[in-house]
Amino acid sequence: MSKARLVIIAIEVEGRTPAEVCAAYGVSRSWVYELLARYRAEGDTALRPPTPLLAEVRSELRDPTRRTFVRVHSQAFQALATSRSPGGGGGVPDRLLHAVVGLFS
Repeated sequence: MSKARLVIIAIEVEGRTPAEVCAAYGVSRSWVYELLARYRAEGDTALRPPTPLLAEVRSELRDPTRRTFVRVHSQAFQALATSRSPGGGGGVPDRLLHAVVGLFS
């Protein structure tokens, strides 16, 4: 049984306080309250370990700089794939530079 499930059982079924559970299981108070909030909102789904992809998406959504980078990167490569070489010269590096500069012009 996972530690998350043990914590939820201790609080919801046994009626123990979060402070007692933190001391008994050696977990932080903030983690217990986050877990409780997720459990009360999502039920047993909140007790499942997150998949690596879900964790990646969650962290990406929390980080505006990263979100912006991913958007600009994606747009640049879309522009690269659909554009011709600017001025008739260069290869992929020149086309990529032109696509990225075009996003900010």
